Amino acid sequence: MVNNTSIRKILYKYRSLDNFDLFLDILINKRLYATKYSLMNDPMEGLFLFENGTIQSAVRKKIYNEKNDLKICCLSENEDSMLMWSHYSNSHKGVILEVEVSDLNYDIVNVKYENNLSTYNADVSAKTILSSKLIHWEYEKEVRIFQKNDQNKYINVEIKRIILGRRISELHKILIQKLVLKIDRNIIVSEIPYEDFEYLKF
Repeated sequence: MVNNTSIRKILYKYRSLDNFDLFLDILINKRLYATKYSLMNDPMEGLFLFENGTIQSAVRKKIYNEKNDLKICCLSENEDSMLMWSHYSNSHKGVILEVEVSDLNYDIVNVKYENNLSTYNADVSAKTILSSKLIHWEYEKEVRIFQKNDQNKYINVEIKRIILGRRISELHKILIQKLVLKIDRNIIVSEIPYEDFEYLKF
């Protein structure tokens, strides 16, 4: 019997506005780009230890091909991380997109964080390997959406809210507010309050 019950997850995408065209594509088409693991920013991405000594070349090739056959869209469960704002939203000049995505359409996996590279045997799947990262990245609270290379390179999402960075330019702020009014009035545009940062004012 097919299970048609969908769990809809609220997740967060930290984004720079340096390439405003890409932001427009997300907003207008309500989709996020999925990429290959080798193009991601962690140099240890996709690496693991083999538990039985030397891995056979045929097994190595199989796992390598499986990893390259996947595309990944990376999001976060963290809706306001100072580090994430700095690293992925151009030092608070960008935005966070709060999106809703259904696991009925996609394979959604919470990343597992380890002190050392994970150890697997020859039966490991590429998806399992790519769902594990070193503990240094734990602050990201990352959630990954997987799809095959032969599928659409975009992940369809419902945009619920756009959170403006503390250092966003006035031009970007006005443009986003006007665009939302034209494209989808259900999207909330919000700013992070400065009440907690009074000590910065003098």
